[in-house]
Amino acid sequence: MINKLLVVTMTVGVLSLLSLLATTPDSPWSPPPASAAGCAVPSSVGGSQPSNGLITAAFNAAGFNNLFPGHQYFGLTALETGPADARSLQQPHVPPTLLKAIGWIEASWRQAEGGAPLISFDCGYGIMQITAPGVFPLAGIGMVQSSTDPDVYNDAQVPIATSYTHNIAFGVKTLIGKWNLAPEWRPLVGNGEAAILEDWYYALWSYNGFVSGNHPSSAEPLRGEYSCNVSDGFNHNRSQFPYQELVLGCVRHPPVVDGVDLWPPIPVTLPASVPPFDGFGEGMNMPTPQPAHTDPTSGSLPTPITIEAPQSGEVGLPFDITGWSVDYAAPSDTGIDAIHIYAYPSDVFGTATGQPVFLGAAAYGSLRSDVATFFGNPGFVESGFGLAARVLTPGFHTIVVYSRSTLTGSWFAETRVIRVVAPPMSLDTPAGGSTVQQPFLVAGWAIDQAAASGTGVDAVHVYAYPADASGAPTGAAPVFLGAAPYGAPRPDVGAVHGEQFTNSGYGLDVSSLAGGSYRLVVYARSTVTGAWNAMDRTIRVPSPTMALDLPSETTVQQTFQVSGWAIDQGAVSGSGVDAVHVYAYPSDSSGTPTGAAPVFLGGASYGAPRPDVAAVFGEQFTNSGYVLDATGLDGGFYRLVVMARSAATGMWNNALQVIQVSP
Repeated sequence: MINKLLVVTMTVGVLSLLSLLATTPDSPWSPPPASAAGCAVPSSVGGSQPSNGLITAAFNAAGFNNLFPGHQYFGLTALETGPADARSLQQPHVPPTLLKAIGWIEASWRQAEGGAPLISFDCGYGIMQITAPGVFPLAGIGMVQSSTDPDVYNDAQVPIATSYTHNIAFGVKTLIGKWNLAPEWRPLVGNGEAAILEDWYYALWSYNGFVSGNHPSSAEPLRGEYSCNVSDGFNHNRSQFPYQELVLGCVRHPPVVDGVDLWPPIPVTLPASVPPFDGFGEGMNMPTPQPAHTDPTSGSLPTPITIEAPQSGEVGLPFDITGWSVDYAAPSDTGIDAIHIYAYPSDVFGTATGQPVFLGAAAYGSLRSDVATFFGNPGFVESGFGLAARVLTPGFHTIVVYSRSTLTGSWFAETRVIRVVAPPMSLDTPAGGSTVQQPFLVAGWAIDQAAASGTGVDAVHVYAYPADASGAPTGAAPVFLGAAPYGAPRPDVGAVHGEQFTNSGYGLDVSSLAGGSYRLVVYARSTVTGAWNAMDRTIRVPSPTMALDLPSETTVQQTFQVSGWAIDQGAVSGSGVDAVHVYAYPSDSSGTPTGAAPVFLGGASYGAPRPDVAAVFGEQFTNSGYVLDATGLDGGFYRLVVMARSAATGMWNNALQVIQVSP
């Protein structure tokens, strides 16, 4: 991207850039008024002071033309670099630390004070003290006079006064204008390499005024080094130094705020001697002082693609992918002719885990006047793009938006990591953690909003996974409870998600589940993706309960009574039991069966009143008693087993006791 912009600017835009380069020294301009009240922009426009962090970020961006690239007033012009007889154009770049030092020397990084713009007595505005910059569009008027052109006043002079980013950008543009006066109207240092701090010596001098008063010979001979750190042992008396030494001294000895350097100090070498002053620099060229130094502060070109939606995080289908894209090097229009969007299955960090899905070619060219205004380039108005994504499986995906440059044919790219959540559904009943009585209803609704028509769901299946009390599956095989009828009217769903999704209800009556805890899972199949969406709930199906009251002694005489009670709490009505059978298994004295065939003692009478049981479990279970007179057993030990059948599930519960029948 960086090389592309450089090449395009150097090849396509050379003529237009040349027209913006300074070819003469500062144009004549009117002297400042008697007080700041008569300057170009009145203090009544108001102003606020940004934090040092914001100012630092602005300086870093400004050095690489990343504040207002392409803006007619605040975009930076190209730099003339190289020796006097071989000058060439390059992308604008000013070491950011030089800019920070200028801003500190000029105004201690103050853009405003007392709710008004900072204005000096000579109409210098803000952090960079823009007074008479001598560059477009303020050549000849500076900030001393209000422009008669309302566009220049409103779009250049007022932002310089009120906005720290515009003020910094115009200060950098001014400094570049001073640099570009060489070699015709200013002397050169070395080969005029913009990356070398020492080669900016004369441009810094010119920023304050290329006058004899800034010649080192006019300064205090024993001045030493200037420092912006007022607590160190260097010289802090500004009046003893020429302007360029103030700036370079500040680069080397930055100010300290709350115990922290505002920027990393960079060593700078001052010239051992400077040729005698000449008003236009003739005969003042000098070699680069050694050792030479560069600024390690990094910067990056603004991304040519901005994804505004979706934001990183969870999204539901369908979702819109929107934003804008431009090629900053385009001589006209947006410089983009196609937007393609892919989704790469990925992990949470955005690392691709599968083959990409082509989501489509986005519609491009929607009106984005905000983008054009932000960059100050009317050609960027039709730079918006948009695409509705409908078919993606749930999970993490890295969205990649590619935009193709009309200048180079290459593709820019921007990414966004999202997690696609499953289509919405609801399991209304039974409630989570509830104890259910069989039969019970499983009901709710399911849709897929990505469907172009219909509800987006064509099947609902219900399973019960045996689980512990917390809902964690035990590993036992799940029970398929059935395919729930689907399509019942749900006007409440239609009211929220749209009339298209009204007939989205499902319901299934469930019975025949053994007692215990289950993870109830409802699966809904999407007609869009074919994937099954799921919702689960932990429930408890109560086990049947029974008691064997008699015989109460281990030794019995024939005939003896077998009695007790039995219920199934899962029953919706009645006691939940419809049969009680009694068996005797021949055994040893411990109750261990001998292997001989059991003796069926008969079907007990069931339904006797048991108010004691009703008092504990509810009136529904009053008629739950059973009784059987047992006879016909040979003497010996038996395991007596009473079995009660659930009317809800058809399953048999049992109670047992070891008895000895006397001969």
